[in-house]
Amino acid sequence: KIDLTFASGLRSILRQDPDIIMVGEIRDQETAEMAI
Repeated sequence: KIDLTFASGLRSILRQDPDIIMVGEIRDQETAEMAI
């Protein structure tokens, strides 16, 4: 089993410095904080 969560995946995407990210679901507090 790999240790990959939605929040850690989003964090990896943000490291690539994208202009726009479309987040389909915000399931927890950590993901919500990163989305804002």
